[in-house]
Amino acid sequence: KIAACLILIPILIMSSSSSASRFLLYYWPLPFRGNFIKVLFAYTQTPYDVEQDFQAILQLKGAANVADQPSPFMAPPAIHDRRRDVFLAQLPAACFYVAHQVGLMEFDNGTDMVAKQATALKVVCDCNDILDGITRNGGSLMWDEESWKTFSTQRLVRWLSILQGIQEQHNNNDDKTNQTSKDDKDDKDDDANNTPIKFMLGTTTATLADLAVFALLNTLERCLPELSGVLRRHAPHVMALCD
Repeated sequence: KIAACLILIPILIMSSSSSASRFLLYYWPLPFRGNFIKVLFAYTQTPYDVEQDFQAILQLKGAANVADQPSPFMAPPAIHDRRRDVFLAQLPAACFYVAHQVGLMEFDNGTDMVAKQATALKVVCDCNDILDGITRNGGSLMWDEESWKTFSTQRLVRWLSILQGIQEQHNNNDDKTNQTSKDDKDDKDDDANNTPIKFMLGTTTATLADLAVFALLNTLERCLPELSGVLRRHAPHVMALCD
């Protein structure tokens, strides 16, 4: 389970030495989009530095000329790989890059590598969309009781079903070669409770897809405990990864 490897979350895994770490994350001191990148570092025990001073970030993002930025961007999170001098903003792009660098985009031999990596990126984008929906585009509009009820019982449920469907589809696909008869399937169903829950894309170890759903759903359940029933009812296998 992912949570067992992330007992230091929400504590940041940052460099304890005086020398600069390879990675520098720019993000506000909030449990929001920056968590997606922090979780990648925490899970792989990769040291990193973080710039979370409001004035420093505002000065960087608000440069009058984009040519004065390390790479043109609108807002954090942004990541700077000091070793390779790569600077990236936009959450999906930053996650995709960091995941490659810390070994979270490796899939079993024989799989369609590009398709798996693209699906992992899709999961990040789905999680980002859910976060936008939950916060009404980052707080640009506040919730009222009726709107929240509609969202939490319809659109959010649909999103959770999508994440659950991805997990089931990839794991079921990986098991097809072993299902030679209905009797075999029945035997597997009888033993379902003893079968370890697999990761999002049917892998034997966590990838970017798993860490993305953890960063979103674990944070939602922790910060909005009233959503726990909805999350676990409509995405039980996915939420099991967060335990």
